[in-house]
Amino acid sequence: MGACSSKGGSGGQLLNNETDIKDLNKTIKNKVLDINDTSKTKMIDKQSIEIDYTIDKDYIPLMAKTYPTFNILGFKSGTFTPYGCTFDISQISNLKMTTLKTFSESDSVDIWNDIKAKLTKDANAKLTGNNKGLNAVNGAINDSEKDAISNITNILTKSNKIDVDKDQKVTLHINTPARCGPNGKNPQLNQDAQIDILITDIVTSTVQLINKSVSDKGLDSSLDISDSDWGCTLQMIASVICSMLIIYLLYLEFGTSKSSSSSSEGMGAIMAEAVGK
Repeated sequence: MGACSSKGGSGGQLLNNETDIKDLNKTIKNKVLDINDTSKTKMIDKQSIEIDYTIDKDYIPLMAKTYPTFNILGFKSGTFTPYGCTFDISQISNLKMTTLKTFSESDSVDIWNDIKAKLTKDANAKLTGNNKGLNAVNGAINDSEKDAISNITNILTKSNKIDVDKDQKVTLHINTPARCGPNGKNPQLNQDAQIDILITDIVTSTVQLINKSVSDKGLDSSLDISDSDWGCTLQMIASVICSMLIIYLLYLEFGTSKSSSSSSEGMGAIMAEAVGK
């Protein structure tokens, strides 16, 4: 039922599905942690942490953009605005801060390849049967590769400025809008806040860079979703057919045997009455 429950995905924007973004964030986070498995780490009281929101003006359109939600039948039921929330650290007492190693360009390339693979998969899913649109989107992704890798490198370079052994007060800089949680709630950060914010900046800024390239090429119409989510609708039809088939098989198994049993009992009663006469 994933197609029916997922949100987002219109207006020329790639990778708007919340589950896909979480999966990508997890993949990139694991990669960053693997690279830094021998780095220095210590716990810092959250009172010593300051979060600086310096959102680039280029993200204002993203924060204002709304996307459709779909009901169980696959038809548009409303809209939601996924970006523009602030992170919530009220539920934790301290954060795990890491002195990150100096990343190499190959690290940026590896991270880009993961993002590119996810974007390509997302485009294939949205543009099934639209070869022209798919080729154009894949071209936009490939054309943005150099800028995307440079963007990732810049973010990783800034992350190296924290030294947990020297800094008594740590400022976490956020340059991209946070994605809101369910019902528009502020997303909660856990003890890995430093890494999570880093990953958010990498994924959001890189995906938005690709989306801008897609939009600049005039490909919005290729990715537009109508007022019905046909993937969801077809899934619902398939579910109904399967349910009817199961009910029919259950009837054959239990309904006919019960009918046969009733017929046998009726025949027995008639024969008993005949013998009695």
